[in-house]
Amino acid sequence: MITNSNFSIHKNHLKYTFVCASNQNRSMAAHHAVLFGNPPNSFHLAKEQASSYGTGAQVKLPGKSATKPNVYEFGQNYEEMIKDLKEKDEQYYIGNGVLPMLERNAMVKQAPERFQKYFQFSDILITFEDRVFDAVIEGLYFLQFCNMIFSYFFFSRFAISFSIISRIL
Repeated sequence: MITNSNFSIHKNHLKYTFVCASNQNRSMAAHHAVLFGNPPNSFHLAKEQASSYGTGAQVKLPGKSATKPNVYEFGQNYEEMIKDLKEKDEQYYIGNGVLPMLERNAMVKQAPERFQKYFQFSDILITFEDRVFDAVIEGLYFLQFCNMIFSYFFFSRFAISFSIISRIL
């Protein structure tokens, strides 16, 4: 439970959103951790309390060369991506960790979601890169959420509230 002299908020009453570029690695690792407990008995949320998104134009996964990533559309089913990579070179994509990552992701949800298309209100929104943070702020502004008040002390605790307000105003 989070408390303050004026109010208290229990973590089970809040909705959390995790955002990275492709909704594959960092955002899905966090999403998986809060749903399934990693390690067990850690910070745990119900499925409807957590969501994750990506801000990129497409989902990009490592390919056999740095200049040729595997590119998929947001909304494409994780199972289809797994099948595609297994057909291309199963052992290679197991070895570099991409197939295990996609299998973890498929346990959490059906497909990666693009922030700019699928985002719904969240109490606490966590980004994993500066450029993703900027894209989220642009997306919120574009979606006409610029009048949202980020009053939760959680943000100020991480010195983000000033940055959010200054970028919106």
